[in-house]
Amino acid sequence: MGLSCYESMRGEQPGCPTRAAFEMLEPYNGKLSRTVLREEEGRKPLALPGILREHMHSKLKNWLRWLKIVHDDIQQLLIKRNIFWEVQDIIRTNGELHKPSSFYSYLGDTYVAYISIGIRRQIKIDSRSISFARLLTELANTPAVLSRKYYVSLYEGTTVEQFADRDFDRFCGSDKTCISPDMVLADLSELNRAASVVEDFADKRIAHRDKRQPKLLPRFEQVDSCLDVLDKLYCKYHGVFHASAMSSLMPVYQYDWKQIFTVPWLKYEEEPEE
Repeated sequence: MGLSCYESMRGEQPGCPTRAAFEMLEPYNGKLSRTVLREEEGRKPLALPGILREHMHSKLKNWLRWLKIVHDDIQQLLIKRNIFWEVQDIIRTNGELHKPSSFYSYLGDTYVAYISIGIRRQIKIDSRSISFARLLTELANTPAVLSRKYYVSLYEGTTVEQFADRDFDRFCGSDKTCISPDMVLADLSELNRAASVVEDFADKRIAHRDKRQPKLLPRFEQVDSCLDVLDKLYCKYHGVFHASAMSSLMPVYQYDWKQIFTVPWLKYEEEPEE
């Protein structure tokens, strides 16, 4: 019998989820101390004035719409990653759970399929796709659309208006009137490198069953690295498009989602007294 998606990524045969087996997965140890839109230096996202939207380039309007979709997609990937590894820690630290169960394979396969397809979605650039890679590709091809003039206009009427040109210099250089296409292409290359193994695996084993074998089976640490790159690059381009700084798309939970694990999941009927 062939290995499931989960077992392929683990690189071992299925079995009891022992402490050693889960340690090899190199669990994600991120702390939930980051907000969805944590602003640096006390700045908040700047709303686009109506007059600015009215005169905005149609391509720029499209990119802003795509960016919101990409935001939501990547954020969901980060949330699912956090939940998956938190559950792995619950299993790893509770010896009573170290016994064979099809539930572990189900949980792992579901996570692997969701994350792999989610990453794949962000690097497809065909004309029917809304993806981070397509946005960056179009931005690199038509950099003049994201101009210094547009960026500086986002600061108008704020207390940090005098820093607008200085902030835009980070994305193009002080002598440029628009974003640097070389910078965008470098970021796109970084994204494609990080996602290449996962994309190949998703194409040949998740999206459909290819007669060809994946070139390499991705490891969990490679998936985590790819998600980190997506998170980092999204935050960078959120700043480019919105003149607003953020450190991560990973939100802070507003409730204890693990509370459900503090009660038994199975209710057994009590045997009637004789």
